[in-house]
Amino acid sequence: MFQRLAHANIDKAKWDDCIARSTNPLPYTFSWFLDVASPGWDALVSNDYKYVMPLTHRKKFNTAYLYQPYFTQQLGIFSAHELTQEIAQAFVNALVEYFKLIEINFNYGNALVKNMQPVGKQNIKWEPRVTHHLDMSVGYDSLFENYTASRRRDVKKVKQSGLVVREETSGDWLIDMFE
Repeated sequence: MFQRLAHANIDKAKWDDCIARSTNPLPYTFSWFLDVASPGWDALVSNDYKYVMPLTHRKKFNTAYLYQPYFTQQLGIFSAHELTQEIAQAFVNALVEYFKLIEINFNYGNALVKNMQPVGKQNIKWEPRVTHHLDMSVGYDSLFENYTASRRRDVKKVKQSGLVVREETSGDWLIDMFE
């Protein structure tokens, strides 16, 4: 079901396509970002990139472990398809097979993983972390309606200041800043 791919064997076009189409995309899970934040990252891939998970790993005292790289708030499982209990359990089982220590934050779309125990190992402790996630799928007008009066005034001030927001398709500027 799962394949652990070494960094050199990851098809980055398929990876980035899976992330872009996922129900829980995060900018720092694209291959170009992971290449900078965690050089040599590996991947768990299922069904030809239907489900993917970055493995940001290191070794300490000859023990492999997963860590949360700087500037990557959440990692975990990504897919355009529903994350079922069975798939989440398979990912958790695979993780403990490869790593003795796992210190990563699963993303907001991985709620099924919470309190899940790998088969045959009941000593996993999950520590909940709080993050605030704003659902952008409802559209800006709907979001704006729910702003407080002071927040709406702040938005008007920003519009009057002449600030310009533009969409970037390349992450080169971010890589330069990170380096």
